[in-house]
Amino acid sequence: MDKSLQGEDASPKLSCLFSLPTLLRSYVSVCYFLNGHGHLGFDGPVAAQDKSGVSHCGCHLEPSFSYPLAAFKMTRILTACKVVKTLKGRLEFCNGSADHWSFSRTGTRLSSIKAQTANLVLEDGTKMKGYSFGYPSSTAGEVVFNTGLSGYTEALTDPSYKGQILTLANPIVGNGGVPDPAALDETGLRKFLESDGIKVSALLVLDYSNEYSHWQAARSLGEWLQEEQVPALYGIDTRMLSKLIRDKGTVLGKIEFEGQPMEFADPNKQNLIAEVSTKEVKVYGRGNPIKVVAVDCGLKHNVIRLLVKRGAEVHLVPWDHDFTSMEYDGLIISGGPGDPMKAQEVIRNVRKVLESNRPEPLFGISMGNLITGIAAGATSYKMQMANRGQNQPVLNAVNGQAVITAQNHGYAIDSSTLPPGWKPLFVNANDQTNEGIMHETRPIFTAQFYPDANPGPRDTEVLLAGPIHTPSLSDSQQPASGAVWTEALQVWGQVGSLSHCVQLPACQQWSFCLPCLAWLENTFLTAALGSPLEGQY
Repeated sequence: MDKSLQGEDASPKLSCLFSLPTLLRSYVSVCYFLNGHGHLGFDGPVAAQDKSGVSHCGCHLEPSFSYPLAAFKMTRILTACKVVKTLKGRLEFCNGSADHWSFSRTGTRLSSIKAQTANLVLEDGTKMKGYSFGYPSSTAGEVVFNTGLSGYTEALTDPSYKGQILTLANPIVGNGGVPDPAALDETGLRKFLESDGIKVSALLVLDYSNEYSHWQAARSLGEWLQEEQVPALYGIDTRMLSKLIRDKGTVLGKIEFEGQPMEFADPNKQNLIAEVSTKEVKVYGRGNPIKVVAVDCGLKHNVIRLLVKRGAEVHLVPWDHDFTSMEYDGLIISGGPGDPMKAQEVIRNVRKVLESNRPEPLFGISMGNLITGIAAGATSYKMQMANRGQNQPVLNAVNGQAVITAQNHGYAIDSSTLPPGWKPLFVNANDQTNEGIMHETRPIFTAQFYPDANPGPRDTEVLLAGPIHTPSLSDSQQPASGAVWTEALQVWGQVGSLSHCVQLPACQQWSFCLPCLAWLENTFLTAALGSPLEGQY
């Protein structure tokens, strides 16, 4: 580990929208263009240099440049001089000092603002100095990382990150700002968020841009974090931190501000599901013909949006609610944070459903996969390296089809412990861990990844059609010949087979083939609701 990346010498000296290497290349290009005896250059080393003259961006800076003049037209020389003057005028450098100054662009100039420092301390003794752009309060939790290049608004509000200090691997964060957190969509949910607010314990980034530009942006990321009282640090070597987490697995950490000591805390020892779950039953899409019960273990809002869009009336119930006697056309066990074994109440209720032989489809998402597997008799375990990101490859264990998925989980089901009648449905192509299970004769299936994928690829969004069953539809609303969704349910439960496959009519191994399921969903929605999903197929 490079100790020079830690402690007092770890501070970045420049954070702005103008790239220093780009400006230097432009400057040198203009000097070559002039090719003159005249002296053009910076008056001295900039603050981004250390004592050796090497900048923190990796470029070697000279105090000045000069080149012999050539016989160019005076107009070109004057134009080049204006370019250099403009470039120099847009940068405001400060002399190097023990204090750190955070640069943010204002108009065409850079203004410097004093940044408060804090330390990230890991349980193995690793200590890194960072600079606050969130709420200045000490906190502790499990340190995790996400490899996504975008979607930090959705990631910060994902309930599965409850109790965790999130590290974003993307090197610069914040230049898109954040949309209005209070804006609501047609279902009454937060339009741009995955829950009612930020769920992470803290945020760590390499470089933060306080200046932002996006047509939907309403404020800066730092302002939002401060409003939600969530600590955040930049200047952290997130690449080194991600590698450390990858090698060690579970890593506990804490962020300490001066005068605010903090003890390490393991969030997985708590029932985090109880902390993020709704406290009362809520209904979305009221009046829609298909009733789906969603058990809130930390449900992402986009799941509700997609179900309502597909004609479902979603009844969101608390994690410990007794849903076993409720009438429904489909049941969803949602994703959520922490150790599934801490949520024994929902495990018992799911076990009752499995033992009752109810005919309605059951779909488990992320944490719902773990809970369903445990209720069936399998065991779960804490992964050495969690899967968090938007580009996780997954293989369909039934037909070998590959899909790209969005994931956020640190626990997995041990496939070898599945009881008779159950088998793996999805497998991670990177680490071969279980990504979903299915019952061999009943419409019960799960996915460890996020089929709603917000943010992320939409390869598996069609899986959300599985919990939508049709008994509540009137005769006039039933799909043509009344058979399409019955056949779809046969697909979910592996009972029988369909004679039609949109891609390969002769294919006999298309069960859970996503193009075929898309065709089924499209046909069903056209017959039952009048039109297919716009822009989907």
